[in-house]
Amino acid sequence: MLEIKDFHHYRRELIAASDGISSLERTVAELLIKNRLGDENRDSSAIFELKHSSNVAQFSRLLAPSYGLTPDVAVAGGLLHDIYVIVEGRYKDHAVLGVPIADSMLVDHGVIGEATRSDVAKIIGNHSDKSIYASDPLLEFGKDIDVLDCFLYP
Repeated sequence: MLEIKDFHHYRRELIAASDGISSLERTVAELLIKNRLGDENRDSSAIFELKHSSNVAQFSRLLAPSYGLTPDVAVAGGLLHDIYVIVEGRYKDHAVLGVPIADSMLVDHGVIGEATRSDVAKIIGNHSDKSIYASDPLLEFGKDIDVLDCFLYP
């Protein structure tokens, strides 16, 4: 008989090879849990980034249909929107600097095809441009999911 632990989410050995999003979520969490920088060398704490990336990924799942996005594109964009901060610990120009890191991770995890990787790049690369309105829903999506999570904190 299988035990409850056999169904625990994100156990590496239980993530199906075809489930690139779950694999990507685990990798992002591991980057923060195994944080090589230490909070003293980061602009924000690794714990905040873990909570924030997780929350934004969940908001992405919920809001994807409202923006006409596929769940994988939305979650990948949300999860990786601060990947530069996660890896390097710095916010300066993090949106643009995070795009190549995110693209490499998407390829490594086989999450989405080349055509939709450009959609994820739009979400990530433009999410810091909060004062600029764009008619492209991908550009607004990245900003909206980021801001929505920030409402959760004092």
